[in-house]
Amino acid sequence: MRWLFVVVSHPSRASLLERLLNSIHVEEGEIRLIWQASTAPGKLQTHLPLRLIHTDTRCLSCSRNLALDALDHFDVVAFPDDDAWYSPDTLRKVSMLLEEHPAWGGVVGQLVTAEGTPTGNRYPCGPVALTPRNLWRVVSASALFLRAEHLVRVGGFREDLGLGAPTPYQAAEDAELVWRLLKADIYLEYTPEVRIYHKNTESRDVLTLDRYRAYGRGMGRVLRLHRAPLWEVAYHILRPMGGAVLALMRGDLSRARVHLAGARGRWEGWTGRCS
Repeated sequence: MRWLFVVVSHPSRASLLERLLNSIHVEEGEIRLIWQASTAPGKLQTHLPLRLIHTDTRCLSCSRNLALDALDHFDVVAFPDDDAWYSPDTLRKVSMLLEEHPAWGGVVGQLVTAEGTPTGNRYPCGPVALTPRNLWRVVSASALFLRAEHLVRVGGFREDLGLGAPTPYQAAEDAELVWRLLKADIYLEYTPEVRIYHKNTESRDVLTLDRYRAYGRGMGRVLRLHRAPLWEVAYHILRPMGGAVLALMRGDLSRARVHLAGARGRWEGWTGRCS
């Protein structure tokens, strides 16, 4: 099985990048490093051939798409964040699952902290088939392992979504890609035994008011793009409002404000009214 790892990084994260590269162990494949700077990175030790792509854009989706050429040379594509890393058996488990289930279009794993605790997503307890209803609970680009042939079929990431995009919609580019795959009748399986290490995505230093609102806008935009039913839109907007109420009952005003920012962002993204 021949792998392609698409990694986006920049000079301020060089030490994190080194940890990720050291954790990538497969027999065949290539790493395509999109370096968001004109200067060359320091010497990097990798177990696979490394192709360096320089870019000045800070658009994450744009950067990833720069690396998605000649996909017919590969079997599986992964998109690890530069601050993520794999355990020794992560990639082996993905390979085994895809070999045992040739009809699967890909595997979605679980993000966990260095201590092994699941990060912010509300992960199901066991393996499940992905649907447009449950993808929000599990999908993160770092945990996606997709058959290259299906990326050729549906295309890469929407460049008007995601961190650094030239729009207010600063997230959900990974969920939107998965939704397109599902619409193309491509089967994807969430498998919690496939674990990818990452910082806690819902810690207080990560989920600031502005960031949660921007992320919510991305989610709302994807719900609009894929014409989610009104009941589903209402659920996703009202859920963080309920979280705000619970936070207030605990006396946690700052957390309540974060939840309300998320609800506001989702409404703004769905309506397109991003003031």
